[in-house]
Amino acid sequence: MSPAVSSALSLLALGLAVVAILLATIANRRWARRPTSQPLAEVLGEESSALRSEVEALRVQVEDLAARGDDEGDPTALRHVALVRYDAFADVGGRLSYSVALLDDTGSGLVLTTLSGKADVRTYVRTISAGTPDGSLTAEEQQAIDAAVGSRQ
Repeated sequence: MSPAVSSALSLLALGLAVVAILLATIANRRWARRPTSQPLAEVLGEESSALRSEVEALRVQVEDLAARGDDEGDPTALRHVALVRYDAFADVGGRLSYSVALLDDTGSGLVLTTLSGKADVRTYVRTISAGTPDGSLTAEEQQAIDAAVGSRQ
């Protein structure tokens, strides 16, 4: 990219940043001048009753979920989690690499593995269906799955 184009783009970005700061300042001043003693229902106007009914519906849903407990929850929810930290490479210490197993009640889910080296970090995902991985697993990935399955029992 030529220096002239680069300078023009930098100037345009600076101008947009200044405009954004001005707009934020104006909005902040208007917000600060609003009457503070005005009830929320008056500020929201007609939307207040709609918001109240939505909040009430959400409250009822939360109470229903809390009353059901874990035994009747969604069997496909990823509730069984295990983390295994390790040194993937001999020249890198600190156990910066890890494998995380996220499984549901049926043994399906995924294993997320991040290998940390000196120069780079790589992340891999393997899917698990009913306890069967989509490919071969490392010892650490299998250890994470075993720990997550152990948390299911």
